[in-house]
Amino acid sequence: YPTADIREGNVGKVAFRLAVDASGNTAGCEIVRPSGHPRLDAATCAKLMQRARFEPARDSSGERVAGSYAGTVVWQIPE
Repeated sequence: YPTADIREGNVGKVAFRLAVDASGNTAGCEIVRPSGHPRLDAATCAKLMQRARFEPARDSSGERVAGSYAGTVVWQIPE
C-alpha cells in the first residue's frame, strides 16, 4: 500500500487488463477503471507487472500464444 495513500485514507477499486506474452509473463498493464487515486492505480500496475505469472494460453494446435487477463484490485487500509 503506498504510504501516502494510507496517511490520506485513500481506498478504492482498480480495474485492470494485463497483456500476457506467450511465455506467461506480463507484457503490459492498462487501467480500465481507475480508483480516483493515481498512486493506487500506478501501484496496481507496478505490483502486477512485478509479480503476476501465468500459464501461457494455447491455440487450437497447442502452441503457446499471447493473451490477456482482466481483474480488479480492492485497496483497503488494514485495521
